[in-house]
Amino acid sequence: ARLRFIPEAAYIVTSNPSLWESTQDNSDGSVDVTIVAPDLQWLASFTLSFANWVKVLEPPELIAMVRDWAQVTADLYKTQ
Repeated sequence: ARLRFIPEAAYIVTSNPSLWESTQDNSDGSVDVTIVAPDLQWLASFTLSFANWVKVLEPPELIAMVRDWAQVTADLYKTQ
């Protein structure tokens, strides 16, 4: 999978170099990473642990899973 960490979270990438297959610094200060994971569910959970500090770039299946899980989680906190 490919993820993009926002500039404010770039330190997460540099602090944990063994997690990533590859990294790429972007001109805006964000960092793109490639990560290999055992399955999409694990990767979705891992990605969501970074909240709004990371965006999934690919694969499309992971983008959809993270979006759906985030929506379900947000729905849990709607006021009644």
